[in-house]
Amino acid sequence: NDSGCGVFIDNTTFTLENSIVSDNTTGLGIAGGIKVEGSISSLTVNNSTISGNSTTGNGGGIAISDISTLVINESTIIGNSADNVGGGIAALGTLVNISITNSTISGNFSTSGGGIFNEGTMIIDSCTIANNTAVVANGGGVNNIGTGTLTITNSTISGNLSDASG
Repeated sequence: NDSGCGVFIDNTTFTLENSIVSDNTTGLGIAGGIKVEGSISSLTVNNSTISGNSTTGNGGGIAISDISTLVINESTIIGNSADNVGGGIAALGTLVNISITNSTISGNFSTSGGGIFNEGTMIIDSCTIANNTAVVANGGGVNNIGTGTLTITNSTISGNLSDASG
């Protein structure tokens, strides 16, 4: 599959609860674990783990684009990789809305935004973003770029590595 190898969500509402999405790989595309796209798409991830997924494109764990919404609660995004941006999560586009609460984003790897790459509107509360790596570009933990809006509260950001800034 070249887009959303584990789960592909297009113009629909989807809830992932008490689940694991792991060890999926895309060879020529976007999102090793989960891809969310479309003008009415919505994904809610509750008490789940997204791990060990990889892509040659963007969003090793999760990639979200278009006018989509992503809500993550009490979940772990760990050990995912992307050859381009967003090892853990890639939020692609200014109309994307993301909320992450009481979750861990750790051990992810990409060229930019090892843990998270954000171009949209993102709110992170009571999370741990740790031990992620960005080689080549910015943001070992988080790379908020362009007109992306990012709010982080009550969270720990530590042990991330970048070959450039952040």
